[in-house]
Amino acid sequence: MGQSKRKDCTISDIARISDVTVASVSKYVKRNGLKPVRLGKNNSKYFDSSVLDEIRSYYQRKSEKQQEASSEHRPATKDDVIDELRARVRDLQTTNELLRNELKVKNDQIADAIRLADQAQQLDLTTHNQKVLPEPEVKTPEVKDKSEHDDEKKTKKFKLWPFR
Repeated sequence: MGQSKRKDCTISDIARISDVTVASVSKYVKRNGLKPVRLGKNNSKYFDSSVLDEIRSYYQRKSEKQQEASSEHRPATKDDVIDELRARVRDLQTTNELLRNELKVKNDQIADAIRLADQAQQLDLTTHNQKVLPEPEVKTPEVKDKSEHDDEKKTKKFKLWPFR
């Protein structure tokens, strides 16, 4: 009776053959719910060759994707670094020029404010140094006796109404 010899592998064997870590293979097995074909000494798990092929192809595809991603990114040369630094210097020069212009405007504003403050101070000093003119005397009419005053009112009343 011919029993086919099949090669069962442990997680460490699969990791070594696939050129990945044991932890990575263990995570893959756990994540995909792969069941071992048999258990060996010290509770070691043996997987058949189909699991080995599946894991190898998975990590091969993953490795190819990483290589493609890394091949798209070429390392920077000295010229690239120099060009980048020159661009940054130009940006900084532009920013510096803008800041200088803003500073000039602010300095002009401060000079105007100082000039206005000096003018206000001069105006204030001249108003305090002026002599105060005496107020003119206002003559008020003399008030007569109250009785005379009342008599005048009565007479005026009669004079205003000549019809009576």
